[in-house]
Amino acid sequence: MLVRLPLGEAIPRAFREVWALNAATISALLDIVRGKGTASLAGPVAIVRQASAEVKRGVGDFVGILANISVALALFNLLPVPALDGGRLVFLGYELVTRRRVNQRFESVVHVVGLLLLLGLLVTVVLFSDLQLGKRFFSRGG
Repeated sequence: MLVRLPLGEAIPRAFREVWALNAATISALLDIVRGKGTASLAGPVAIVRQASAEVKRGVGDFVGILANISVALALFNLLPVPALDGGRLVFLGYELVTRRRVNQRFESVVHVVGLLLLLGLLVTVVLFSDLQLGKRFFSRGG
């Protein structure tokens, strides 16, 4: 729902809302890691489907889903996974602690392997979650 607010109220409220989205996203990720979560991964196909459904509901709902996507992408990018910014921060932290540069060839290999794994995850999510091809190929129907 869109609400008009004076600028002096809108800015602090925006920070609180984004903070709440961050906290909820991190909590959901932790629940998934602990095996308690019910959330699932969604790829680009599912994201576009959800965004189009929100557009039909109204501009406020669409802006809300865009905010959720933006926060989730920002947090995902900061995960300590090679090929993401969080993975680069790990290497920078290592250099800060040891005061030695990481072997550039090693770091490059780690990031390439991380990128390949992320691309594999993306393809898997699109095929088995978004398009649900796993049900077609692995179902026991005749």
